[in-house]
Formats: sequence, structure tokens, C-alpha cells
Amino acid sequence: MRTRLFAVLTLALLGPGVGLADSTWRRVVVDLRHLELLNVVEKKYTHSLSSGGNGFAVYDGNVVRLLDARDGKETQTLVGHDGKVHDSGWSRNGRLLVTSGFDTTVRVWEAATGKMLMNVKPFGNFACSVAFAPDARTVAAGSSNDGQLKIYDVATGKAVREIQTTDSTLFAMDYSPDGRYLAVNHTPMNRADSSLRVYRAADGAEQKLPIAGPVGGFGFSRDGRFLAYADLNGAVLILETAGWTELRRLEGHQGGVSSVAFHPDGRYLVTSGHDGAA
Repeated sequence: MRTRLFAVLTLALLGPGVGLADSTWRRVVVDLRHLELLNVVEKKYTHSLSSGGNGFAVYDGNVVRLLDARDGKETQTLVGHDGKVHDSGWSRNGRLLVTSGFDTTVRVWEAATGKMLMNVKPFGNFACSVAFAPDARTVAAGSSNDGQLKIYDVATGKAVREIQTTDSTLFAMDYSPDGRYLAVNHTPMNRADSSLRVYRAADGAEQKLPIAGPVGGFGFSRDGRFLAYADLNGAVLILETAGWTELRRLEGHQGGVSSVAFHPDGRYLVTSGHDGAA
């Protein structure tokens, strides 16, 4: 008998809407206030949901299309990458989008006009992950093979900080809401130590976390007080960021958890896993 495995790829509690995906690669937008389905985005390579829950960034080869999350209408087309787009991330105010491509460039775009504001080549290889600082003045890019992380000033296009992390792919990254810390998840497979590391953005100092082993999804609470992360066995753990101490452990998923996200008011945490449950 063939068993269908649902792997949730993206899940974000960012406002009145939530976006998630199943093994069909669809993105489903739900109004959290009334638990109503708002829209289903059928694009296969959809990736980024804006922080206000209004926009999706959809990859179509080397072109990025911005869609209204509620009605699916295309609002902007971003053209410039010479290779396929690999990753993207929105600024907190939804005005800017950063993308990385296999052409080794990292680009910042103005969502309303499609204007390219920055175009840099941080590494010899492509940038595996990108993330905006909360104030959108800087953007971080993580290497795909040597653990290097660079932070760029969006206005000037100049690197303002370089951080050498462990020697592996920077699989995913996110800033804390106050911009003080940058959480980076290295390639989680085959690691005896923790794949999730947290660095102080001001000087690159690594914080000591009580984490052992590889990590799946992770995320900060909106007020920055908590960092939640999931191990590959289905447990979700919550740390207090004031001292990076473990606060709570949540059990329930059968198998790995692929994504976690806090509700904006911090009272609830949503998780999605390879067992098909959310």
C-alpha cells in the first residue's frame, strides 16, 4: 500500500492570516480570526510570505513574481537574476524583498515598484539563506558551503560585518525582533553537535545555547523573549532569550517537526511536522 507523506514546508503566524504548504507544494492562506480559507496559491516554488500576510514571493526560474496572498493576483515581477532564484525574505514592513540566486548574487528589491536597490556577490558560491534585520537597513546572507555569514548595508551595498560560523551550509536564518541576535541553522543532517547557533549581530559573538544535536524549524516570539526550536524526533523546546535557558518542552508530533511559529501575541505556538499534523 502506498502511503502519502505530507511534508509541511512553510508555516508562519504573522497577523490575521497564516500560510502553510503540503506535499503538493500549494500554499494555503487562512484567516486566523475566523478560521476561513482565504486563498490557495498553486505555484510550485512559492517561498516567502510577507510579515503582514499580504504577499507571496513566487520563484519562476530566475524571475520572482509577487502575488497578493488573498486573491492570487500578480502585483509585481522582479527580473534581474541570471540563474534560478534560491531563497528570499521580506522586510518586516513588507516594502522590501531580498533574494539570492544560483548566479551567486544577493539582490534587494522595492516591492511596490520592482526597482532593484542592491546587487552584491557575497561569496564565490551562492547564498543559501538571506534575512532582513528588523529595521530593514541591513541584510544578512549565509554561504552554501563554508559557513561564512556577511551582513550588508542596503543603502550602500557594502559589507559591514563578516562572521565565520562552523564550516557547513547556512541552511536558514532569522533575526531576533530587536535585531540584537541572528539565529542560524546549519545543515542539520549528520551533526553530532547543535546545528542551530545564535550570534550577536553587533560583533558576531556566539551565544551559548543548551542545544545538542540537529534542529529542524525554529522561530522567535514577536516580543523577542522566547526562541522555539524543534529536534528531529518531534519535540519542540522553548528557550528564554534573556539567559538562553530552557523553559518548556512540548511533545506530540510523530517524527520530525519542519517549522514552528509564534502567534503575534506570544500566547500560542504553532508547529507542523512530517506526520502531516499542524
